[in-house]
Amino acid sequence: LGLITDMSSKKYALGGTAGYAPPESHFDYDSYGEGADFWPLGVIVLKAITRDILPEDLEEKCHVPKCYQDSADNLVEKARRVVADIKRPSTQNMLESAINFAEKILQANPNSRPSYDELINHDFIQYAKVWFRSKIAKIQK
Repeated sequence: LGLITDMSSKKYALGGTAGYAPPESHFDYDSYGEGADFWPLGVIVLKAITRDILPEDLEEKCHVPKCYQDSADNLVEKARRVVADIKRPSTQNMLESAINFAEKILQANPNSRPSYDELINHDFIQYAKVWFRSKIAKIQK
């Protein structure tokens, strides 16, 4: 997702792949904040689980933010169905935490999304830190 700034008007325009673009790139929200940068992260997390993203044609189909929310909710439900079939409890717990992480981010209203501090302290990020540290420790041996 790229940020293109028109310095004369102080307005922002977004460029990027439609399936990863936040609703505020298509609707007239008062501000473009950090929540817009988090939206693609939520899509990426769910793509890792489902191998799917939000439809590329959301911009053409959706004329209200609720349509974005419904599409995001459908992707979350798809991820939950995938995780329900996993039999390893540790993997299932980590993926459920990932889904919760993405669900918090994928809120059509940017003011309803968590802050950076809330996200960085989320259980999913803590799982990821432990996992990466264990992989690094194995490499260093």
